[in-house]
Amino acid sequence: MTKLVGYNALLQGGMFSKNNPYILSFSQITPVVFLAKINFGIIWHGVGLSVSHNYLSREFDSGTNHNYASIKLFYLF
Repeated sequence: MTKLVGYNALLQGGMFSKNNPYILSFSQITPVVFLAKINFGIIWHGVGLSVSHNYLSREFDSGTNHNYASIKLFYLF
């Protein structure tokens, strides 16, 4: 999935926070953000295992890409 970001209020501040030293300018924001998810799951006799991996590209110039994974074990009754 690809997102085109025009304004990010979390990083650029809201309407009334103009003098905050922690907000970023528009030139520091990455306008195109990429998100990829891979999921794999298996169920056998009501017991299941799900594994997923997520990737998120950086949202601002000095940021980093994010990779995280999860493993879920579940039981269907």
